[in-house]
Amino acid sequence: TGKTSGVAGLIYSAALKAGLAYPGGTQKATDKNGARRLSAEEVKQLLTMNVDDINVAESKTDKTKYPSKEGWEQRFGWGRVNARKVVDAILAKKIPPEVDFLSPAWFQVLYPEQTKTVTLTVDLNMRTDLFKTLDYVIEYAGGADPDKADWKTITSKTGLTGKTSVKFDWDISAIKIDNPDMPAPDYGVNRRMVTVRVRASAKDASGVAVKGEARKAFHIERDPDLMPGFPVRLVDSGEASPKTADLDGDGKREIIVATGG
Repeated sequence: TGKTSGVAGLIYSAALKAGLAYPGGTQKATDKNGARRLSAEEVKQLLTMNVDDINVAESKTDKTKYPSKEGWEQRFGWGRVNARKVVDAILAKKIPPEVDFLSPAWFQVLYPEQTKTVTLTVDLNMRTDLFKTLDYVIEYAGGADPDKADWKTITSKTGLTGKTSVKFDWDISAIKIDNPDMPAPDYGVNRRMVTVRVRASAKDASGVAVKGEARKAFHIERDPDLMPGFPVRLVDSGEASPKTADLDGDGKREIIVATGG
């Protein structure tokens, strides 16, 4: 975290040197010195889209090494931060599009018997002074780090010309997730996990593209015995074991959960 903070400072300095326009086109009132030439999401995309990929071939057979492969993976994420690549991208004004995956929440459990469709909400944006059009595709696959051939398209769109808020109702009624066990120590923790990714591509007048990406993991669980209204999402942490008591005298016991809020 400390090293990445230093790289972030280098990123903002490079953006000043490159003469980038302010995010959104105008200087923010809180930016007294005019130093914030990149949005937080642009910084994130610059860091993740310009990494050194960790792909160790022998990890596929050597059980003493965590498995790795081309692209994103569970153990190593996007890869190793490469500050030089990031700075070069900024000086070349290759600023990735913003891809902000807002909902559902990370690791949310989705129940098709109760909710047949789930709304995917994504905010997309690009620098209109640098790029002309924006394309995106939303895909899903089972597991934490699916292989390339596993991804299936949910929806896509091409030729967008500015900031866009995507809200798409994804039909999960027919999706059944039953991933195989992972190597120790994970085993079956990702059995019902599905990963959804959003890939965006901003193209300049000559058709040269700069890419951005975001992803989230959820669980699709089929439970025909689930009672109506459950599960109940607790915004705060549960600080004690649930208790039951008939609070309103109707002969039925209510579930009482004490939270940290």
